[in-house]
Amino acid sequence: MAVNFEVNKNNIGIIDLNFGNKNELYIQEINEIIKVIIEQVLQQYNIRAVLIKSSNPEYFAVGPAIKKIKDLDKNDARYFATVLNKMINHIENIEIPVIAKIEGIVSGIGFDIAAACDFKFATLDATFADYSVRCGIVSPSALISKLIFLIGAQKAKEIVLSGRKFSAKEMYSFNFLTKVLNKEDEDIDNYIDKFLNDFNESSIQSLKITKKFFNEMMQNQINNSPFSLVDIFSEFFHSDQSLKSHFESIINLDL
Repeated sequence: MAVNFEVNKNNIGIIDLNFGNKNELYIQEINEIIKVIIEQVLQQYNIRAVLIKSSNPEYFAVGPAIKKIKDLDKNDARYFATVLNKMINHIENIEIPVIAKIEGIVSGIGFDIAAACDFKFATLDATFADYSVRCGIVSPSALISKLIFLIGAQKAKEIVLSGRKFSAKEMYSFNFLTKVLNKEDEDIDNYIDKFLNDFNESSIQSLKITKKFFNEMMQNQINNSPFSLVDIFSEFFHSDQSLKSHFESIINLDL
């Protein structure tokens, strides 16, 4: 169980999330992704794009489970949120285009990873959810700000405040996804390969500069937010007995 990285014959770097079961991510898994990006992805100077996918066709990425965070104290919660945001920043700051191949369930950290990618291709059976509100907390990342930037405030509110599961078709209609493919009619791997071919003739330097422009536009919006979500998230775990009680009541729910 690990994060695997390889460069294919077309100079595309492939990050394969392979943590087994539900591809549930927590601090150890997050740090492993960070390590792969720093030590392997960023050392490949000739790749023209990066593809993030999952070895599990039923789960892109989720987590962590309530049972893993229910006993966090304020400092533990702050550390988790800090590491999570560090990983997302590393994904976003990969200088070349980053593509997500999404199959199955996306929630929690998986939603953050998908939002950090420049292009998102999903199969028809993929689902997306942010369960933070249902868990009685706020998202510890800048997911809300990014969704506002990507799809607008109204749809971002619908996703975050409802805490419900959204289909790939719905997320495509929100302009979150680049393309939705029916596996019975279209092979997602072939479609992504053809899409990635568009970068073969592109100037790597031009790709890097243009992507940096988009990243800085989004980062300016996030930086202008008056709320520190890391601070807010960690405060939820500061001697809040009602939160602990709520966690116990939903710990067995399949979120």
